[in-house]
Amino acid sequence: MTRKNQAARRVWLPILLLLAAALLAALALRPFSGRAYTLHLPSSADVSELILRRGGEETRLAGWEEIGTVTGLLLGDGRTTARESVQDAPVNAENCIQLDYVFSGGGASTLFAYERRGAHWLEQPYNGIYSLSEEEFGALLALLAQGAPPADG
Repeated sequence: MTRKNQAARRVWLPILLLLAAALLAALALRPFSGRAYTLHLPSSADVSELILRRGGEETRLAGWEEIGTVTGLLLGDGRTTARESVQDAPVNAENCIQLDYVFSGGGASTLFAYERRGAHWLEQPYNGIYSLSEEEFGALLALLAQGAPPADG
């Protein structure tokens, strides 16, 4: 190998190694960067009813105070996440509770609280997937268990 080739190799090899390291670092950090999603829930004043469903169980809350209590529980200290929800309902969820906020003027907003691989999650479709504590999930289960029977339909 000539001296000229050796000199060129000494220059280009570190540059190529740096570029490769930068590319790997960018790929490794990609999931942690980007958009942050914030949980958005309606005001209790705009909601006529909150319906919780799981399997055949159903609880209907119509009181402003009850709805506000559940909304406060779900919002916590303000939930944010980097995990985007890209579908209508969670996939591979266990013990799933559907929460439907029914608006006074018509329409509804749906969320899902569920378990997956030992963790608890709150998913707002097409927004984000937020972490729930075991106590928060347990409070939703307790509310569902003590609730009113479903309306005849």
